[in-house]
Amino acid sequence: MSDDNIDYVNDIEIIPQWNNIDILVIINNSKLLVIEDKTNSEEHNNQLIRYKDLVDNEFENQKRLYIF
Repeated sequence: MSDDNIDYVNDIEIIPQWNNIDILVIINNSKLLVIEDKTNSEEHNNQLIRYKDLVDNEFENQKRLYIF
């Protein structure tokens, strides 16, 4: 998303615990923020790779930013 600044937000949807991902934010139906909080926790069973693959497949037309 670095090449696409968000100058105007006319729609935002925040979805907690979408498929076990802590927070999924959909901005203007074209950009995603995927947030996984690992404070006091560790990754297990390739969790972050699975989450990224899931989002990439489900939201292939949106630009995505992963914050892990």
